[in-house]
Amino acid sequence: MNRYESDAMWKLYQQSNEGVAIQSTVGRVKKSLKSTDIGVHIGRINYIDYDRDEVKDTNLLTFSYIKRKSFEHERELRLTITYTPKEAFANPNDYKCPKNIRVVDLYGIYVNVELDILVSKVYLNPNSQDWLYGLVQALLNRYNFKFPIVKSDLNKLPLF
Repeated sequence: MNRYESDAMWKLYQQSNEGVAIQSTVGRVKKSLKSTDIGVHIGRINYIDYDRDEVKDTNLLTFSYIKRKSFEHERELRLTITYTPKEAFANPNDYKCPKNIRVVDLYGIYVNVELDILVSKVYLNPNSQDWLYGLVQALLNRYNFKFPIVKSDLNKLPLF
């Protein structure tokens, strides 16, 4: 959740110069989930010092939104789902989830989102080659998406 791009995030989470990132907003995230019929909780991560800070709230959901101070640079927004019926974990391939949800395995489920609402812009790695733009554009065209594609300008010389 940054107003500006983060050079550190590009370097930490992309193993090559061919990476992309999407831009969205909290509002877009919420709207993109409208067709999902289970509860999705959305919240900012609270970064704490586990040696000094005390977590007084014992609600299990609270623990889903806590992370070590060392990760504070991420400024993460997290979505959690508390829908976990026993049947889904007993036979993940046979269980029929509610509309727009599919059990993947014991560790997660897919939740459909409306990508045309979720994504406002696609950013290309600041060190990417020109061919990546064409590839991303071809993929967006193939699936009929009209997101703007922008090469990150983090390597651009500053104007003084």
